[in-house]
Amino acid sequence: MAPDEHLYYASHSVESDPGEMGELLASLPKDPTQIVDAVSGLVLDRAFVAPLGVVCPPETAADVQSRPLPEMLTRILSRDPAPLAAARPPEKRFIGVCRHYALLACSALRHHGVPARVRVGFAGYFEAGFHDDHWVTEYWDDGHWRLMDAELTSGVRRHFGITFDPCDVPRDRFVTAGSAWLGVRSGRIDPAACGVASIGITGAWFVAGSVVRDLAALNKREMLPWDYWGISRELRPGVPVSAATATRPRRRRHADRESGAALEGAARNLRGRRRAPGAGGRSQLSGGHTNRSNRADLEVKTALRGQMAVTEASLPP
Repeated sequence: MAPDEHLYYASHSVESDPGEMGELLASLPKDPTQIVDAVSGLVLDRAFVAPLGVVCPPETAADVQSRPLPEMLTRILSRDPAPLAAARPPEKRFIGVCRHYALLACSALRHHGVPARVRVGFAGYFEAGFHDDHWVTEYWDDGHWRLMDAELTSGVRRHFGITFDPCDVPRDRFVTAGSAWLGVRSGRIDPAACGVASIGITGAWFVAGSVVRDLAALNKREMLPWDYWGISRELRPGVPVSAATATRPRRRRHADRESGAALEGAARNLRGRRRAPGAGGRSQLSGGHTNRSNRADLEVKTALRGQMAVTEASLPP
């Protein structure tokens, strides 16, 4: 990883920056294997509330709309002022979604100087044969980007029959939005098997919207899962992704450069312009799914080139 990229992803974004609450993150571990339990002790997915029989206070209903980390921390501490390293009982946790787990884990890693970023894509480990909309954290470790799913506690893994390391999620079990879009375009992935299984939302339009959100996250704009803006406003259930949208020309600073290297450089320029002011191989798994430096970044850029382009102007200011 180049020094500028290391600095970029090891520094906070607008959403991950704890601001004046930064010292609170010091109590959270730097070790990824410990972050999973630490984050899950503070956040509870709203999908788990009813099955666990948790009775939450009324104010938790608004948790899910929280965007920046300080808002999350304020809500967590208002229910229990203990240090963040202390796990809360379920009814006192922040009731959010996978994005909130991913952002808190990402923020903790960045606080400790570890390059990290939120990734948007699809998990194949919650429902057999289905690619479920999901957000995870990607962090730099021993020269490779690895995927961490902070939602996968031992209890969750046991319930879903998950056997892999939650700090090194296999790339074939979590498919980034760019790879999913390429799969849909090539016919390798059925778009009807991509979306939100619990509410029956599926389709190519959903995958396309996820590409936009993942691109934003790679540029350190960690949105909410239901945010649609720019090109994604054209996407909706039951409406096929139009040819014009799928092949929309890219507006680049160097329009004559088509190579992957040039595209990667353009993305670095975009990251630099949007940077906020001031701002060992522990895998227990075999195989090479973690041995592709910057592969995930390239997946999204490749998916966008000639398939579904997102202009700079489509990103939120």
